[in-house]
Amino acid sequence: MSLVTYNALKLLGKAYELKTDTAIEMFDDLWEVYQVGNKYRRDNKKALQDEVEKSYSTLTEIIRRTNLNPGGGFRRIGTAQNTNLVIFSDQHMTHRGHRHDYFFNFNFKLYCDVLRHYADRGFALVENGDLEELLIFNPTPDEAERRRKLVRKPWGIDDIGEINWDELVGVRIETRRKQLENILNDNSAYYKLVKDSFGKSSYYKIAGNHDGYYSAEMEGMIEAELWDGVVKDVLLVERKTNNKVDLDFVITHGHQFDESCAPPHAKMVGEVISECLSWAFQGPDRIWRVSDTHKWNSNPVKEFSNVLSSESATTTGHPDLEVILEAFMGHEVAWEYFENEDPYMAFVKEVCTGDEFFKYRHMNEDALANAILRLNPDLEDFPTVICGHTHEPRDRSKFHNSTNRLPPDTNDRNLFTRYMNTGSAGRFENLIWCIEITGSKAKIYSWSNSGTEGNPVMKKVRWKSDDEGKLIGREVEFSQRAQAGSH
Repeated sequence: MSLVTYNALKLLGKAYELKTDTAIEMFDDLWEVYQVGNKYRRDNKKALQDEVEKSYSTLTEIIRRTNLNPGGGFRRIGTAQNTNLVIFSDQHMTHRGHRHDYFFNFNFKLYCDVLRHYADRGFALVENGDLEELLIFNPTPDEAERRRKLVRKPWGIDDIGEINWDELVGVRIETRRKQLENILNDNSAYYKLVKDSFGKSSYYKIAGNHDGYYSAEMEGMIEAELWDGVVKDVLLVERKTNNKVDLDFVITHGHQFDESCAPPHAKMVGEVISECLSWAFQGPDRIWRVSDTHKWNSNPVKEFSNVLSSESATTTGHPDLEVILEAFMGHEVAWEYFENEDPYMAFVKEVCTGDEFFKYRHMNEDALANAILRLNPDLEDFPTVICGHTHEPRDRSKFHNSTNRLPPDTNDRNLFTRYMNTGSAGRFENLIWCIEITGSKAKIYSWSNSGTEGNPVMKKVRWKSDDEGKLIGREVEFSQRAQAGSH
């Protein structure tokens, strides 16, 4: 990024976490590391694109059972035949005192109540990645300086340097081990709930890009807390019918389809961005406070955007300005979440004031949908792919079909019917997104608390696609007996 971008980001960060001279000095140190990762991204653009294309093909091979040992971001494959499953993702759980402890402050108590609700009803639990937050740490001056000193520059030249990536990984593991230890201790009630209420036969844990499960040491700590082999990369949901086994759903976090986060390049790109920049703003992507989520859990008419993200989409009436601002930030931005329809006014009045940060769209869902169409000539028996990672729920979404194929179960060629997304359980205050699977049917729901902290009253909303680019929410009745004994 240019000097202009560096100065602009540092100025912008003063509305978020860069409020002291010490914080700004840490930002300056970590910027030196970020520049190396950003240069790697620029220099290896084709390799990153190829890795995502490889992930599309590997997904198809797993589904078609032609690759039983895929490796990389798909190496640990699990299966589930539970009739009823509930899927959550992207809690981004931290320890107490972490500057981005949003999940605990926003939804922890509600989440535990919701888990009890499903356990009481015989559901199996799937947590689809980014449960524990290990990438975004609380930097200290010593930690920031230690990482900056890993950057080696040519003698006498103030330019972007080089890093021995193995040395940086070693520093990361040391930091993450301490962070995970604190997470396990501070959230012990959650882990006990999972073990006691679900257990091995009814709990599936899928690796994301923020929870560090590509480190054997981190995985060992999780196994010690739960049980051996608990972490998977892909979960195949099977159904036995007519003496055969059908594959109805494939669940994976989705970072494998994101150029910045796809292994094996993630440690040089996505992890560098998250570690060096995200801590200075709102952590892993933006958050939605209760003033933002009110319209989705309280309004009589509830609507949520249901259009797959892409690299070239324009979502405002000011496409030129939108392109300029997105070029500055390096990602497509979900402008529809701002109160101001004009992107400039949204930037000035909302982002720059610290009211709310950008919602980046760094995974190209549109490309994933088109790849599935392109690589699979027979889609009638193709399972629904369920991802997380994006923090936005999806079901029967509008997209830009660049193939000559018609998606199954629709006459609309621009309606994709084989992809869903779990949204997030930890980024929306008083709003938890999930997907319920019952038999061969999958539906999106959200949960919120409409009572008080002392007397919570859970509210459940069913979200259904209108097949025109919106999810429409309707409150549903349910028994609240699961709340008994939860306080």
